[in-house]
Amino acid sequence: KLLFQSICDIDEGETPESLAEKIHHLEHKHYPEVINNYVLSFD
Repeated sequence: KLLFQSICDIDEGETPESLAEKIHHLEHKHYPEVINNYVLSFD
């Protein structure tokens, strides 16, 4: 089951490390709300 999906820009010259940093930021931004909504869906 897909709980959340987001997008991020991939800039020219992007490195795997810089892309991972962008993804990590998105995870930290959205994870708490996504998990909370998922847990509340069982009520």
